[in-house]
Amino acid sequence: MADSEKFSPLDEWYAREAREQAARLENGPPVQSRKPTAGRSERRWHLWQVVIALGALTMLSAGVTVVVLRQTEKDYPKQWDPRVAELVNFVQRERGAVYEHPVPVDFLSPEEYSKRTRTDEGTLSEDDKAELEQFEGTMRALGLLAADVDLFQATNDLVDTGTLAFYDTHEHRVVVRGTAVTPGVAVTLAHELTHVLQDQIYGLDRYDGKEDKVTS
Repeated sequence: MADSEKFSPLDEWYAREAREQAARLENGPPVQSRKPTAGRSERRWHLWQVVIALGALTMLSAGVTVVVLRQTEKDYPKQWDPRVAELVNFVQRERGAVYEHPVPVDFLSPEEYSKRTRTDEGTLSEDDKAELEQFEGTMRALGLLAADVDLFQATNDLVDTGTLAFYDTHEHRVVVRGTAVTPGVAVTLAHELTHVLQDQIYGLDRYDGKEDKVTS
């Protein structure tokens, strides 16, 4: 063979690759003519899986959003109870601020008020009982609590018969002992309605560092 007809190293490499490829095609499994179509179908199925998954996640997140909104949404009255309307105007005028919205004002009978304010000793945890016992011991050691005083009972009496009203920062409502606005109740309500205004402007719960109910 003439020198002009000899293969260069690159030509020899191409020829070798061509022979090896031909051998693989001859000895390998038959070519699936529909394979590309199947491949596209398979990829399309994966795409549908992604679409379905995204749709499901979207619906799930929407459902969670609805649940959260329903749990956190408060049903506030459109107007203040007529019995406290004048006091509301007084607080707004004296404080130089306006309420964002009215809150419920529950006028309860003495029995209902007691049930609302008093704590059942059976609901205390072991940690609560231990803390109460330790506090009682400290107060007695300092001479600030007599030996025959039940501190738990005394506290229940104080928050019950010792108060005329309170503002519940968790429920966002004012609770009143009795159904009439006497002079004493009016003074207490002005105080509690001030807490309502403070809560709507500043958020009273955030100052105690926890989400527990705060009454005042």
